[in-house]
Formats: sequence, C-alpha cells, structure tokens
Amino acid sequence: MHIALQGGEEETQGRPELWVRRSRAVHALDAQGLHQSEPLLLHFPGVARPLLRPAYRELFPDAFSASDDGHAWVADTGLVQPGALVGTPLREGPWRCDRLLVWNEQQAAVCSEEGKRVLVDQVYVANLDTRSDRMKTVTAELQRHGLRAVRFPSVDGKAIPEDEARRHDQSALAGINRGHLACFFTHLAIWQEVLSRAWSAVWVLEDDVLMVPDQLEQLPERLLELHQHDKHWHLVYTGRNPVEVSRALLLHEGILPHWPDRFDENVSTHLVDPGISEGLWGYMISRSGASTLVAIFQEMVKHGVKADVDLALHLQQPRQALKMYALEPPITNQAASDRFSDTSQISHGRKQLLLGHQFLAAQHFAEAEVRLRDAVLSLQSNRKPGQETFEQEALR
Repeated sequence: MHIALQGGEEETQGRPELWVRRSRAVHALDAQGLHQSEPLLLHFPGVARPLLRPAYRELFPDAFSASDDGHAWVADTGLVQPGALVGTPLREGPWRCDRLLVWNEQQAAVCSEEGKRVLVDQVYVANLDTRSDRMKTVTAELQRHGLRAVRFPSVDGKAIPEDEARRHDQSALAGINRGHLACFFTHLAIWQEVLSRAWSAVWVLEDDVLMVPDQLEQLPERLLELHQHDKHWHLVYTGRNPVEVSRALLLHEGILPHWPDRFDENVSTHLVDPGISEGLWGYMISRSGASTLVAIFQEMVKHGVKADVDLALHLQQPRQALKMYALEPPITNQAASDRFSDTSQISHGRKQLLLGHQFLAAQHFAEAEVRLRDAVLSLQSNRKPGQETFEQEALR
C-alpha cells in the first residue's frame, strides 16, 4: 500500500488530504473514513495502525497522530511487514498455483492438481507486531507443509482507549478484557478485508496454529465434500475445541443460557454442523459469510460486545444467519508451547490450568491430564510471586 500526504490551497482548499493507494485503486481518506476498501492499515516506517470504519473512529481517536502515546508503536526490528507473504513461495511446493490462475506472486493462494485448481484465494495469519517470535514459528510451520500466508497485523489491546474498553467490558455477558476485545476487532477487520478484496474463499489462521499432516493431505477432498453438501457455505472450522469444553466454560461463568442449546450434528462423512465451539486458530470463510458477519458484528460493536469473538459467533443471531460447518477430524490444531496468552493475558501455565479444568468438566480426561501436567511443569519452571495457588491447584 502506498501512502501520500498532499496539501496546498489549490488542491484541498486548505485542508490536507491523505491518499491511500492499494492495488490499482486510489482513495481519499477524509473525516468520514475510507469507503469500499476497509479495513486498511496505515503504515509508516516500522509502524502499522488500523484504519477502521467511521463507526469505530472513537476507538482510535488519534489514529493519524504520530505523537499519540496511547497506541503501541513498534520500531522496525526485523518485523514482518503487514501484507508480506511468508512460508512457501506461490510457485513452489505441493500447494503451488499456476500462473494462469493466480498471477500475483504475493498472493497466498492454495492450489491443488499441480496448480490447476484454486482451493482458497488467500491465507491470512493474524499476528501482533509485538510477537515476532510467533511469526517466526508460524512461518516455519507453513514452510514445513508447503503452505503460505499473508501477515495480517492484529489489533493491539493496548491501543483501545480506556473508555471504549470499559464500555465493552460492561456490556459483555461475563466481562471482556482488552486481549479478547482486540481479537474481536482483528477478526472483524479480516472479514472486512475479505469483502474489500472480493475473495471467494479465505483461510484464516492465528499465529499459534499447527497443521495435522495426514488430514492436511485430504484438504482438496474435504473442500469438495463441503461444496457438494452446500455450495453456499459461509464458514467452516478447520480446527476448534470440542463443544463440551466450550459449554463447560460458559456453564462455569454462569452464562450458558444465552447460547442456543446446540451440539454437533453430522451432515456428511467429514463434516459436522457444529454446536458451541471455541477457538479460531483455523477457519475458512466465504465472501458471503464475511458479508453476513460484518453486518452483524458491526452492530455488536455499536451496542457493546457481548462475548469473545469465537463464542459470539454462536450467539443466536449470528448462528441462525450462518451456514457454518466444521471439518472432522480437524486439519489444524493450536500450539500449547507459548508462555503467555495474548488474548487471555495470563501465563501459559495458568492458561493450561484453565483448559485442564474445562476438559475435566467436559469429561475429556486424557486431554485434561495433558493440559494439567503441562500447567504444573510451566508453573514450576517459571515461578513468580502470587502463582503458588495456581501451582497447588494444578498439582491437586
């Protein structure tokens, strides 16, 4: 994306104007925001900052002020730039694409049949500017499996003004912290990007995603099965937490009655109509799905966010509107090796303890044991004041 700041009485009647060029289109950015190409990221050297729709202008009131200290500005220290392609080059690997189908070398499409069939138009990986470590890890994971993705900068929770964060925290059914709120805005921005680019289908990954090799090999067959069942699908999970785990979390927080009482329902050999599901480390979304979600989630932002983005998808209104599916077995899993959860804003040990409790409540005992043992090891190896109670609970 190219940025040019133009001024002068003759050109702008005394008012400077910001011009944004992306692909072949040039748009003027004024007080009403940028139309038809949202969302974009405003880039200065080593810095990225979201430009959201006018409805969110109060969220980033000083979005164009270089002197604003309320936002997380990141120096360029080897940061992978927004929009950069990472992983395997487009013309290489098992998922390479033929030049006649995908001409843009920087497009992270995934193709099969020796590059003759496009499976998804684009792959995005959401990543915070402050987590270059995760970006390196997910890049290696993509390369390992011959995949590629374009980096999509996640919204930083620190950039959300105090009043706005408080408004959503008070409107949420069980409160919502800045990390989960930022995750909400990030996925909403990705859906808007899908619309602005007019992609037919996009694969969205978070930067802690892991591929399941034997299932990934079946991706063309799984997508064919999806299209045969419903060619107008909206969203399909390539990985998620079990329904029982999500229900256990909502039951623990006392808010389960706000969600439709749904469980998984098999619709074909490897496809389910999912019940309440947690986790967005891997999912595919169509253009019509993005259009449906953007309209609903913009209203959520306007009136106050009610839940984390992954659980908000299963509230009554979006769930009824969405043609949603999940692949079983999953193609993607979530890595459990990070020491800090950017959304929960707690240590790895405490995150694993929480998940262990959820799996226990859902009677997934083997998975619960794995999570709790990991919690013990992490809490013991990274002892900090005030964490003794969590360590004792994990041991118990």
